[in-house]
Amino acid sequence: MNKPRYKRPAAIDLGDLHVSIVRGPNAEGRWYWRARDADRATLWTGWATRDEAAREGAAILARPKASATAELQTETASTMGRCSARGGASLRGTLCSVHRPNVAISLVSSGSIVSSATFPFLG
Repeated sequence: MNKPRYKRPAAIDLGDLHVSIVRGPNAEGRWYWRARDADRATLWTGWATRDEAAREGAAILARPKASATAELQTETASTMGRCSARGGASLRGTLCSVHRPNVAISLVSSGSIVSSATFPFLG
């Protein structure tokens, strides 16, 4: 039996998010969609109708974006683990610095931890 012919739906532009068809349709009449951000990073792929793909794109835009604060917390926790491994279980009275491309973190402790970071890539 012949597969029914479907007209290829138009791509969906939602500001910085572009949702387009990769392939399809499948036997259910759904197309395989891909959602990309302005940097062309893929944020979502899946089989959907055009309406479902538009809803998924709107849900992606509604999600909170990762902040510099969350990134700092992650890097600080990671650095504290490395410092503790080098200097014992406590960071009290120790100095630890980690420098990576585009990331600089410093932890200084004398009773309390003071942390600073620069993240030029986070804009």
